[in-house]
This record gives sequence, C-alpha cells and structure tokens, in this order.
Amino acid sequence: MDKVIMPRRKCFQFIVKNKVQDVGLRLAIARLVPDELDVRADNLSDGSVRVVVRGQEDDVRNFWKDLQLEVLGKTDNPTFSQPTTMATMSIDIHRFFHKLQCEQMEKFVDVGLEMRDSICSIGGKIDNMISRLDALPKNMALEIVKLKKKDIF
Repeated sequence: MDKVIMPRRKCFQFIVKNKVQDVGLRLAIARLVPDELDVRADNLSDGSVRVVVRGQEDDVRNFWKDLQLEVLGKTDNPTFSQPTTMATMSIDIHRFFHKLQCEQMEKFVDVGLEMRDSICSIGGKIDNMISRLDALPKNMALEIVKLKKKDIF
C-alpha cells in the first residue's frame, strides 16, 4: 500500500497597507477564508493590517489573491505584500473571530449612540414644531382680532 504524503502546512504573513483599517477587511477575511486555512489579522499602528495564515502554500496564495480582489475598490490603492514564510506561530482562530466580533460591536455601539443623539435632536425639533402648529389657530385668531380692531380686516 502506497503511503500518501500530505504537503506540510506552513505559516505565512502578508501586510495590507494604505488605509485598510475600517474598510471591512476583516469581514472580507472572515467571509473568504476557506476551512483548510487558519487566519489571524492584526491592526498595526501605522494603519496597515498584518494577516497571518497557516495552511498549504497553494491554498494560502489563492486566499491572498481572492482577498486582494475583494478589497479593491473599498479603499484607495490598497497594497499587499507577498506572503512570506515565517516560523511556526500559534494561531488561535477563536481569538480572531472574537476580536472581530468585539471590534464590530464597538463600532456598532458608537454608531448607535450617534443615531440616538440625532433622533433625540430631531425629536426635540418635532416636538417644538408640533407645539407651534398646535398654537397656530389661536395665534391666527389673535392676529385677526387685532386686524379687526384696526379695521383692516
């Protein structure tokens, strides 16, 4: 019986640059990552994102190409470094998705708070408008009385 030798899974990393944070890169990664790969993405202080991928080289390169196509148009001129092999690195998939969920929830909370403030502001303006509309017939009647007293009406 012949023994089947599976290609060894390796760790690779590549950097995505040019304002790629907050454009949905992590969501694209989560959507595109195939089951045979382990992926982690970390924001870097310069605004770029480091993507660490563990898998067979062909799968990693295909994922890298697919990700580039997905990100094009979401930001101006994103650049992807070539995947480079790195020493074996522990990749905790649950950490990646947990971090993704937390970051997206944080953004949602910020957006939700801004929406609440806008709605409250609009609500106050609507209440003011309603009170003015409610007072309109009375104010019009008072003005008509004034005009009649002056014998204009």
